[in-house]
Amino acid sequence: MVVLAGGWLLIWAQATAALIDGFLTKSQMRVYSVERGFSFMQHGGMWADFLLVSPLVAWLVAHHAYPWSSPTSMGILAISIVLWSGLVLFLFIPMGAQMPEAHAHDGQV
Repeated sequence: MVVLAGGWLLIWAQATAALIDGFLTKSQMRVYSVERGFSFMQHGGMWADFLLVSPLVAWLVAHHAYPWSSPTSMGILAISIVLWSGLVLFLFIPMGAQMPEAHAHDGQV
């Protein structure tokens, strides 16, 4: 239950950031004169995280005892960080400049 709450807390933090940034809903984006792009509530990845990914990760953690500090786990973590950094730099930032959305717009993530 703690893992599920943590996953949903991260989504709530993203929603709060989108609210502050003016990208929570389409109507809020219009108030800030952003006509093109996707709001946080329109973002399919957010709904997948809320409905599928967070519950699945919580179930996996509850039913399997993973050795989190093992060399394999640390290697997977390192590879994930490198891959996500590459995605941010070479995909999310350029795409956010073309089609703004809650997570990437104005050349920032």
